[in-house]
Amino acid sequence: MLRRFCIALVLSLAFAGSAQSYERIRLFDSDVRVQTNGDLIVTETITVEAELREIRRGILRDFPTTYSLADGRRVVVGFDVISVERNGKRETYSIESLYNGKRIRIGSGSVLLGRGTHTYTIRYRTTRQVGFYPDFDELFWNATGTGWSFEIESAVATIRLPEGAKIQSRAFYTGAQGEKRDDARIVGEQDNLIVFRTTKALPRENGLSVAVSWQKGIVSPPGRLEQARYFYFDNIAASLSVLGFAMVFFYFFFQWFRYGRDPASGTIVPVFEPPAGMSAAGMRFADRYANFDNKTFTAAIVELGVKGHLKIVEEKGVTRVERREGGKAILDGEEAIKRHFFPKEKHTSLALTQDNHVRVGGASDALKSNLTRLYDGLFRNNLGKWAFGLLLTFIAVVLSLTGISIQFRSDRATDAFIGTLLPVIPLLLASFALNNGFTSRTDNGFLIGVGVIFGIIPAAIGLWYVGRNVGGFYEIIPTICAFASTMLCAFYLEWMEAPTKEGRKILDHIEGFREYLSTADEGSRLEAFHPPEKTPELFERMLPYAIALDVENSWAEKFKNVLAAAALAPAAAASGAAISHWYSGNRDWSRDASGVTGAVSQSLTVAVASSSTAPGTSSSYSGSSSSYSSSGGGSFGGGSSGGGGGGGGGSGW
Repeated sequence: MLRRFCIALVLSLAFAGSAQSYERIRLFDSDVRVQTNGDLIVTETITVEAELREIRRGILRDFPTTYSLADGRRVVVGFDVISVERNGKRETYSIESLYNGKRIRIGSGSVLLGRGTHTYTIRYRTTRQVGFYPDFDELFWNATGTGWSFEIESAVATIRLPEGAKIQSRAFYTGAQGEKRDDARIVGEQDNLIVFRTTKALPRENGLSVAVSWQKGIVSPPGRLEQARYFYFDNIAASLSVLGFAMVFFYFFFQWFRYGRDPASGTIVPVFEPPAGMSAAGMRFADRYANFDNKTFTAAIVELGVKGHLKIVEEKGVTRVERREGGKAILDGEEAIKRHFFPKEKHTSLALTQDNHVRVGGASDALKSNLTRLYDGLFRNNLGKWAFGLLLTFIAVVLSLTGISIQFRSDRATDAFIGTLLPVIPLLLASFALNNGFTSRTDNGFLIGVGVIFGIIPAAIGLWYVGRNVGGFYEIIPTICAFASTMLCAFYLEWMEAPTKEGRKILDHIEGFREYLSTADEGSRLEAFHPPEKTPELFERMLPYAIALDVENSWAEKFKNVLAAAALAPAAAASGAAISHWYSGNRDWSRDASGVTGAVSQSLTVAVASSSTAPGTSSSYSGSSSSYSSSGGGSFGGGSSGGGGGGGGGSGW
């Protein structure tokens, strides 16, 4: 009986001892000395009870150095370990990087601790923890951190300000992250020193945060240059991206300002004839800065008809051209069209359908080559300068991606890479289409649609993806800058084109001719320049040029009465003969000259577009181109446990 009693007593004492022997922090003492330059010298004395469960070789102390503000900006504080001791003697430690800070791994992998109490003393310097406000300066300090995996039986925080400072306000908070409990009290205070102590144990992942403010002028705030340097390196992804975009922007702007600007135009006055020796197709080609499109080809076909070499026939939904003999003198480019339309003597008619794409496409290419040879010299495309800008754009995108890889942790960097890189090439190509669509003198909804669908929409999805998975505004700046640089590069391809001085004179002449073709004579300034008499022959002769300049409807409107009167004249066929020798169809020019002119021009252009390319290939209808305060913020009235600088947590290992 006595033996059983002794065994039970021993077991109960053992269990009682075991119940008391759990791993915990007995005391966490944080002593903070504020320096006049804003640095903090912090001494943390951490007394732990080790039972070789989690604390086997030492402890881990995690310290956050990277803070994210609401708008996505980062603040990166300095952190340098001065010394680490255990039980009054130097202890082995190493520094490891975390995604938002540093970890001090204290102890040796080859040495096990003994059970019992161990006191660790960590001294370190940290920067940029002081908040500078208009009326006061403040330290809001997370003394213990809320990331410890152990209970903290007691915590003490001592704040020592520089000589001359006088504490104005003080506050403390306990609890889990974000809580505002007050399980602490002030146990000592002088002008420039204050001591806080908890009044009950802090459960795991609970902590103590304290705040102290003092008068301005004691601690020196960082200068503007230093703040700018902080911002640049804190937000390296945004900084490198903006740098890359600025490089692209200023390069292209400088090159445009020096080489791409059009020479100043002269005084534009109405003129009643095209530039000497210039065909309607040549006029459109020059007016579009040496850019060829299907309407250029259309104008040439109409001019061949007007000059008596072709007849345009619209019948049963098909447009065809018929060869006519004789006719007025034509230019080399127009002669090339005839050769391709009718390569053999037996060829007298050609339907503008895809079945004949070889002949029609060959004629279009021949005309383009002829016009390029004649008029390309009137313009500078500055292609070499643009190509160097394309290289700079590539570098700008690489800078954005480099900043992403430096600043973001791996998973966020991957998301940012995906959202930034995948839309770049489609956006570049689509931007060419958008720019061509918006800058073309004719409305080109097809190109604009292509640009939106294949460029703008993927870019918007990319921005959304990065914003959703990476962070705030400042963290999507790399993506924005990469996209902006890409679009800028595409737009400048056309913006860099500029006429020579001779080209400028030709364009001024064309603009004066456009004014004549598009403006009603009555009540306009044209009357002062004595325009030629309006006759059916004049309408016909200038019609190809009106088509070339996209003013065919206005030109026809000017002649509606003339054509209607001519149709009723006894001399048969005055207007009808003028038109019918080169056009046959179910449209009545005398009744609706403007509507018929526009319809014929459009239907012929569409026929040209569909017949000049092989089935299954893309149409050229769109036209082709030749060319500061602290990281934690204020605490008074708005602080909580876990707020402020410092903090972090730890565990054993």
